[in-house]
Amino acid sequence: MFHLGADSEMNSLVGFRFYPTDEEIIRLLKKKRLDPAFFVHTIKEIDFYSFEPWELPCHSEIQSEEEVWYFFCEPDYKYAKSRRVNRGTNEGTWKKTGNGSKIKRKYSTEVIGTKRILSFSRHDSASKKAKTEWVMHEITVEDDPDYKQFAHKLWRLLFILFCGTCNNLLASL
Repeated sequence: MFHLGADSEMNSLVGFRFYPTDEEIIRLLKKKRLDPAFFVHTIKEIDFYSFEPWELPCHSEIQSEEEVWYFFCEPDYKYAKSRRVNRGTNEGTWKKTGNGSKIKRKYSTEVIGTKRILSFSRHDSASKKAKTEWVMHEITVEDDPDYKQFAHKLWRLLFILFCGTCNNLLASL
């Protein structure tokens, strides 16, 4: 379990590794949903879909060799009254790889969130999709009556991974 400390504590940690569990991510999302000004030193808030996946690592708060980067993002809905998220970028699209899975509280059957895994496909010259080695985990928190009293936005936490080799990562940049 990680503990969020003051920025000075975070900067002085040697060998610090940010590797939260799904339940810890849900806790962060709940705080972000209730207070959009909520800030976590290790997670940057960005307009995720305005960047190509290979551009995202330089926007991360933590630069590491682990090839995993975390971001808060507001969903961009395709239509005003729709829940369909626009996951397209200039050069491709993030496609769902399945129906997603429910995140349950530890030692309980209570569902506290949802996790979807998406892969990035590039548009190629022949209007076909070319699958890449970029994978994203999209985590959302379940609705709660507390959110209704606040008119705050629905936040998602996205973490992106590169699932190839170092040489392939450099080639995709």
